[in-house]
Amino acid sequence: MTSTSLAPRHSRYRRLFTRPGVLPLVVYGLVARLPSGMNVLAVMLATTGAGHSYALAGAAAGAYAVGAGLSGPLRGRLVDRRGASHVLLVSGFTQLAAMLVLLAVTLARLPGPVLLGATFAVGALLPPVAPVMRTLWGRMLNGEEDLKAAASAWETVVIDLVYIAGPGLLAALAGVLPPEACLALSALCTLTGCIGLATRPPVRALAPTAPGTRDWAGALRVPAVRASLPLAFLATGSLAAVEVAALRFAGDHGTPAHSGWLLAALSVGSATGSLLHGATRLPGPLPTWLTAALALLALTWTTASLTPHPLALAALFAAGGLLIGPMMTLQFTLLARSAPAPVLTESFAWLNSSGQAGSAAAAALAGSLVAGTTPAPGFALAAAMTALAATLAYAPRGRRAP
Repeated sequence: MTSTSLAPRHSRYRRLFTRPGVLPLVVYGLVARLPSGMNVLAVMLATTGAGHSYALAGAAAGAYAVGAGLSGPLRGRLVDRRGASHVLLVSGFTQLAAMLVLLAVTLARLPGPVLLGATFAVGALLPPVAPVMRTLWGRMLNGEEDLKAAASAWETVVIDLVYIAGPGLLAALAGVLPPEACLALSALCTLTGCIGLATRPPVRALAPTAPGTRDWAGALRVPAVRASLPLAFLATGSLAAVEVAALRFAGDHGTPAHSGWLLAALSVGSATGSLLHGATRLPGPLPTWLTAALALLALTWTTASLTPHPLALAALFAAGGLLIGPMMTLQFTLLARSAPAPVLTESFAWLNSSGQAGSAAAAALAGSLVAGTTPAPGFALAAAMTALAATLAYAPRGRRAP
């Protein structure tokens, strides 16, 4: 089999997961991030359970997301300058402390502004597990490109698993536990995963790559990092527009709760696409593949705006999802090839934060577009964002960056 073969190489995952020391990293990394898919719903349940309005519950969820997005690059920078093990341990315990403060605020039924401040702090102190894991795989598997590709794809799969399993687990727990207990359990889950990761030899070996650095711009001084941010803003943000449009579509065809099935189809497709991508060696320049994935996603969301039946839309979501995982993985792969080692973790964190900012903006705009009308404008917004992202990926600057 030649190096340009598109045939799946499933042995990559077997070789990766059976490598000594890898399986504990995979398990602890998943446990530490599982609350990411639980926290927004847990915060909203605790807020309404304390007698506050749904409007304040939504604002609290937004405060959590803003805190996580704003502090992400700073937390990544701390990893580069202080070491992964140290930052994971400190942030794991401070996240627990912040969650306990939020728990006290909800139990005491304190005013809304206090609640918003507490939820912002919980998001701001979220441990930087995702960027640490991507940096870790790059260091551990240096020179083993097949395994590195599989590990990068697995990291995208984890995102899908977290946002499928997290809300489902929380919904099950909420049936037998009060909302406040769900908050405490989420924090303990994060702390357990962070301690497990921080004490593993490969993570402890992640020494600071930029100790004592005082450069305020950090990774933003790297042209490739700056070029990747608008692409992530558009590409990741478009998915939030799709989610809003799917919610409106489900409401028009039964009940908004049915949007969960549509988004589950999207997530399952994304996880499948990520696994296939990690088991496949792509020929040619990776920016070309990224451009193609984004262009096909733009076509998918355009088709979604014309799809009248829920089952047809679910099938389209499953098919389009096959492109989402590789699209996300390719962005991180290209950035890993471009960003210098001293700011690599911070670079990954900037990519995450840019995507979160795009999601917030797209969700707000899509919400206003579909209000009082049909889901079509929401899907059209997603199509426009991915088409523009494809243009950026194809542009000479984008093709030179890696």
